[in-house]
Amino acid sequence: GDLSATARNMAAIFAILTSFYALPLRAESICKLADSTYLTSRSSIFRAVRDIRSRTTCKAVIGGGKEGLHPTKSGDLDISDTARSFIAPDSPKYDHMTKLVDRVLAKGGRVADGVRVQMTEIGRGLIAMRDFAKNEELFSTPLEHCFSIQNAPDAIKDFEEPFKALGYSDDYLLAFFLEYERHAHATEKRFEHYVSTLNAPPVPILASNEELDALNNTYCLRQIKMLKKAVKKSYERIFIDGVFQSYPGLFPKEKTTVESWATSLGIVWSRAFNLYRDANQDPSSLMWGLVPISDLINHDITAVNNYIQDYDVDPPSFILRTSKAVKKGEQFFITYGPHTSLQYFLFYGMVLLDNPYDYITLQIKHAGDAEDNDDLYVQIGSTGKVPLRFLAQAARIHYPDDPLGEGVTKMAAKIITGIDARNADWTTSIEEDMQRRQADHITFPAQMSMTLLINIKSLLRNMRSQLEDIISEPFSSEEAASALKGEPEDQSYSSYGLGIDWLVLKM
Repeated sequence: GDLSATARNMAAIFAILTSFYALPLRAESICKLADSTYLTSRSSIFRAVRDIRSRTTCKAVIGGGKEGLHPTKSGDLDISDTARSFIAPDSPKYDHMTKLVDRVLAKGGRVADGVRVQMTEIGRGLIAMRDFAKNEELFSTPLEHCFSIQNAPDAIKDFEEPFKALGYSDDYLLAFFLEYERHAHATEKRFEHYVSTLNAPPVPILASNEELDALNNTYCLRQIKMLKKAVKKSYERIFIDGVFQSYPGLFPKEKTTVESWATSLGIVWSRAFNLYRDANQDPSSLMWGLVPISDLINHDITAVNNYIQDYDVDPPSFILRTSKAVKKGEQFFITYGPHTSLQYFLFYGMVLLDNPYDYITLQIKHAGDAEDNDDLYVQIGSTGKVPLRFLAQAARIHYPDDPLGEGVTKMAAKIITGIDARNADWTTSIEEDMQRRQADHITFPAQMSMTLLINIKSLLRNMRSQLEDIISEPFSSEEAASALKGEPEDQSYSSYGLGIDWLVLKM
């Protein structure tokens, strides 16, 4: 989906931080949960939910949900012609996919004639089997059939406050709902047809050390390891210290493992759309949600999204339309938003070559300054341009006795030395890496790791080239002084997510 870059990036940082540091419970959360005597441990939070439920007329935790939406058992439906024409026979999980399509159609959903799910060079995708005009409807999925907390049984909704109390946002709660549908001993599972079509995404939290080997000694690998630790910590807090103690037997421990939990989180992170909670469509009410059928569409960084939640149709639906004319044989795309390669890898399991949203953080560290208080920082975009203002600031500090223009030139040479030292960590060239990523035996996560490494090296190369230009055609002291007096360039890329490298230059 296209959760806003800022929202998804803040969620990523928040997920990492809150998994290591338990946030204090807010007073209103305590009042909503239960008597304060219960709140002496993490498991107490989940016992509070259990005890509240036992004192109400709500359905039991293993049987909640809406009436009249019971899943159709496998084999109860004959596969329709629409489903057969929509899903190519060689598509993964063909039987599950066709049953899902018919279930969505039975609830009032629509699939345009001439759209086909089939394997492409980038995996399963949606292909035009005829010409499509701009703004033509492709799919309509009833909102009641979207996988969201709004459509979860009361048993899952009751965990919303405990999750907030533990510091977890609604992507974790949605993953908990998915884990419930995948493994819980429950009498009703509304979405089992949809869940049965979901594959483990190639996100790095599920990758082996060997698959991430290309990223050894990189900032990216450190961030991946941090996220893996965060996911493991959240599993311990939610399941081991919570649900397993307060609801023994609900989740089978042999199935609800940290790997399974990571899979559920990966599915949510890589497939979620922004959904409104009601017809008011208030942006403050946006939530994470999975949209059956529409979530089959792949990403293109240049695509324009064209989908809405329409509450004026019957039934209210999530509707996906073309944003441009699409020719027969072409693939349909949406954009997942502007993100860095590391952000795409962490939360979508993919990396694009030559990503224009990539950046590197350059830190100039002052000798003897253990606190980093006076260090200089700048984010360098994919073109590799280092702002003259930044170079002049560093030159004024580190080469105060030289004319400012000469100081800028010396600073450029110093940074090149740092880039060369960084490149010495690797034994292969970009060209060799390009060949290695095409090897037949390489797994998809390993290929994405290699692609991410190529993007790191390419940005460093661009950066080195820009600095060489400064050395060959130096700035005058007047130009450098003018840059210091002028307004800072808009050089912040943080809204695109985590940068792909962090270069520290010690002076």
